[in-house]
Amino acid sequence: YFGIGYLFSISIRKCEWDCRIRYKEISVHFSIVFFWLSALIYSRLNLFEAERILQGRSNAIENAQISQFENGV
Repeated sequence: YFGIGYLFSISIRKCEWDCRIRYKEISVHFSIVFFWLSALIYSRLNLFEAERILQGRSNAIENAQISQFENGV
């Protein structure tokens, strides 16, 4: 009887330990995934911002060229 209880308590402790390790692994994986996702989103936002700035510059250059052409420069 005591032997079974002892084995049972060891198995419960082992499961608890495994679950803790798994929880740590999952939290580490989650933090890595979250970091990568946020970095990806941030870089995408920066790309959009850069694209918008470049688009604005090319529009400004185009407008300047058109106005120069109209003014006969």
